[in-house]
Amino acid sequence: MGAPIGAPYLLKARKTMEAIRIIDDGTLDTVVLFMGMEHRYDSEFRFSFDSDEEFLEFVELELSAEFLRHRKLRQDMDAMFAAANEELSL
Repeated sequence: MGAPIGAPYLLKARKTMEAIRIIDDGTLDTVVLFMGMEHRYDSEFRFSFDSDEEFLEFVELELSAEFLRHRKLRQDMDAMFAAANEELSL
């Protein structure tokens, strides 16, 4: 088993260098704090990994990819709105 709940796992988050850790919120769920936000997982899913570090590495990659998808979508939408505004001003 890994370190106890609440122990910080300082994994190398790609460009963010944010700490990712499991926190105890008093529920039976596994709550992960990453980039200032809480993300809830079923504890059965957490314990399906060989270690807490392996689980947190998976979560970090999943959440980082989601963040990048949202950022790309926002950039695409901003570009669309800018192009539409440019056409309207002509």
